Amino acid sequence: IKYQCFINVNLESQEIEFQSCSVALLEMAIKHLTLNILSNVCEAQILFHDGNFEVCAPPLQNVKELCDLASRENTCIMSMTGSMNYVVIGTTTKVVKTVENLCRLTSSAIQIKYSIELHPDYKDFITGKKNGKIARIMDLTKVLISLDLQKGQGNMIINLFSESISNAAKGISLLRNELPAEESFFIPEAYHRPVIGTGGSVIQTIMRKHNVFIQFSNTFHLPQNQFAHIRYDNVVIRCPTKNKLAIDPAKKELSQLAQEYSELQPRTLIRFSPGQYRFLTQNGGDWMDCLGDIEKRTNSYVVFPFKEPVEGYVLEIRGNDNSSAIASEELITHFGREYEVNIASKIEKFTDFINSIVVPFKKSFG
Repeated sequence: IKYQCFINVNLESQEIEFQSCSVALLEMAIKHLTLNILSNVCEAQILFHDGNFEVCAPPLQNVKELCDLASRENTCIMSMTGSMNYVVIGTTTKVVKTVENLCRLTSSAIQIKYSIELHPDYKDFITGKKNGKIARIMDLTKVLISLDLQKGQGNMIINLFSESISNAAKGISLLRNELPAEESFFIPEAYHRPVIGTGGSVIQTIMRKHNVFIQFSNTFHLPQNQFAHIRYDNVVIRCPTKNKLAIDPAKKELSQLAQEYSELQPRTLIRFSPGQYRFLTQNGGDWMDCLGDIEKRTNSYVVFPFKEPVEGYVLEIRGNDNSSAIASEELITHFGREYEVNIASKIEKFTDFINSIVVPFKKSFG
């Protein structure tokens, strides 16, 4: 709903299909699902061989014992009939434990391959400067790590290979710690410049203090839906998973700066009734896009409600100097006319309401 996308899990093609009216929203939805769901899933392939890479049978082929192990570790274990390997799927920690349990049952040589799926936008983040992060992990654990970009079709697959159970476990743990952890949220575009500071001085200080990366973006170009006004996330805080606890204090500091700046701005207040809300939202995306255009041109922030307000609600507009007043004047031109009608007697029947109120009003206002 947030990204106005339809997501379908196609079991036949083993693909997740996305459909959207906006390419930008489509990319945002894919990236969000990949980072928060798919990248948390780890796949391990275990190949058993005799030391000369002549494959031999897996040590455990009893279906019940495999099911018990999978249930105990909360993983999925697959082994095709006649195949000489296992495939284990689950969260990283659970998969590593399952692999260790399976490998303890044999004296045969093994080859382990761990795979994690990640959005290709994070390629530079996970590899580091001049592939420094990947090279460090390979040097420390004697594993081989490769990135499969799949020729630009779909997500990036990170593969880790090893012939040692312990090295593979250490390698995938270090790799997991370097995966991106991030949180996105909304700060009004009108507040971005003061929060960032002159020449980025303020934001650079916050990033160094918390050891995180912070990115601001403009979301005015993103489409609105037909039901309510959407405030898309326009600030991202990102860091390696090993440092993810630093995200929350960095977010709080940014939000505090935005709040302090907001309290210093002049404000303009407009009476905004439930009827006006319904009138504007009935116009759907056209009105919502117009609201964003007013904010962009006047460098202001309209605290537009996310649901129908109660009677007596006051719409607040914030901006520097007289920008809030200018924005309010433009907003009012989009409001509908409102009339208050006092009825002399109580109307109980719906037909009487139509004949006494609706029909005369339609005739009067065309």
